[in-house]
Amino acid sequence: MKALAELGYSILTTEQFTEWLRGSKLIYPPAALLTFDGGYDDQIENALPVLEQFQFPATFFPVSADLGEEPGHLAVRRRNELRAIEKSGHTIGCHSHSHPDLTSLSGADLHREVYGSKQILEKTLGRPVNAFCYPYGAYDARVRKVVQEAGFDVAFTVDLGGVHRGDDPYLLKRVPVLGEPSVVEFRAYLSGTLGVSGPLLLYWKLRERLLDWRDRRASQKTHSGTNVATIDQLIAAYSRVSSANNAKFQKLKVVLARIRDQGIDCILLKGADLIPRLYGVLGLRPMVDVDLLVHDKDLPAIERILRELGYRTQIDGNPAYVDPDNTLALDIITEVWYVDDQNGIWQRAVQRDFDGIPVKGMGGSDLLLYLIAYCVVHRGVLSGSFANDIALLVEKENVDWKFVLDETSRSPLKIPIYHGLSFVAARYASAPIPDRVLMSLAPATLRERIWYGILQKLVTDKPVAELGHLLLFLTQPGLNKWRWLKDRLFPSEAFLEYRYGHRSNTQPLLTRVCRPFSLIYQAVRLFARL
Repeated sequence: MKALAELGYSILTTEQFTEWLRGSKLIYPPAALLTFDGGYDDQIENALPVLEQFQFPATFFPVSADLGEEPGHLAVRRRNELRAIEKSGHTIGCHSHSHPDLTSLSGADLHREVYGSKQILEKTLGRPVNAFCYPYGAYDARVRKVVQEAGFDVAFTVDLGGVHRGDDPYLLKRVPVLGEPSVVEFRAYLSGTLGVSGPLLLYWKLRERLLDWRDRRASQKTHSGTNVATIDQLIAAYSRVSSANNAKFQKLKVVLARIRDQGIDCILLKGADLIPRLYGVLGLRPMVDVDLLVHDKDLPAIERILRELGYRTQIDGNPAYVDPDNTLALDIITEVWYVDDQNGIWQRAVQRDFDGIPVKGMGGSDLLLYLIAYCVVHRGVLSGSFANDIALLVEKENVDWKFVLDETSRSPLKIPIYHGLSFVAARYASAPIPDRVLMSLAPATLRERIWYGILQKLVTDKPVAELGHLLLFLTQPGLNKWRWLKDRLFPSEAFLEYRYGHRSNTQPLLTRVCRPFSLIYQAVRLFARL
């Protein structure tokens, strides 16, 4: 609710929503309709106080089985609760009488569930009940017709999506909010689009249906142990990823808050940016570590902040830290290796919100180039998550394809970018990657065709250890190759300290002498693997 308020949503009553659907103009777009299915006690205990706090109207869809005319304590309490809810400014809709799968009922039973429930609710409230919600989201043409003939103005499914004028008023889509989403996750729900909120919502929907199916099959003693085990494994896997990412994000939030307090600029890279930006949920994509792009001048201040928070350094080729609990690993980088003008990255960065903390992310076009360059060249492997990341990115972000083509023409990344986009296009045929872009990037010269053949052979979904080092060397333009090689064989003192830690200070000469031989040995092993 806080996210809705902060984003300026106008929350409609069912009557206002119905009028809009029929053609009247919204006064304050964007707008949303809040619906609660089932009329459970926890909705009354938890949702009503929050709705009252924000002064948001909502629509509740209870079943009518608990509202019988007998003078039982439960029936009386339920009737009084519904009257109190409506008196508070909310709307009561109909969710059938006993919450069955309406598509499985006979004509007489279907009539009782729809017409009977409407009559009981209208008698309880003393007014017409005009909104219906299909139990389990299950409907067919027969059920839809009965609901319409019963006199309802609108009926809601649990099919994912927003509502547009002209939609069938008896097959209205919604954005189910299941589980316990964080503010970041809930903001993703609001899109109502498959590419943004779809992955988690489809997961929860599948989970709900499968668990319900499991329970019903279990009661009939006919379910398959293998299927139940598979469902449990999927749920457990999602929970593990979500829990691990949540722990990392909470620690990252503390770091980002301290960095912001010091007036330090940073850009989130890779998973820390992609998960809230593209997925919107924590359990659909694992995150190994967090990369931050910062200005070189801010390194001492960042190290001081991390030291104060108990972080310790890790051995790496750049400043790297890990928190005291070994939960969050931070890689601090000061430049994007394939970009000549680093200022351009900062100028095109977009302001984002990380759970209430303002932070920057790469612009959509820069992010596309960075992700492909990182996976194809730096890591030398194309994973399923890479393809999904890029497919979501080109669907959700406003990619400037002219900028992409211009940048690749000025760098040695033309063929690697083509290889990455071709991989994604093959995996996701519906990904909106323009054909003209692929045609412009396609290898045209003999040298480019040879280079593409190498990438096709080596950079696949099967990783080759240390391949990235070779590709980084090969993608350096002109004489930069030899400068790059020199810097790797004979690096700066700062690099040696990051890479070898305390050893670089106690044995500086030995470290420098041994490094070239170590790299040559690794190169020989790489060529042997190739």
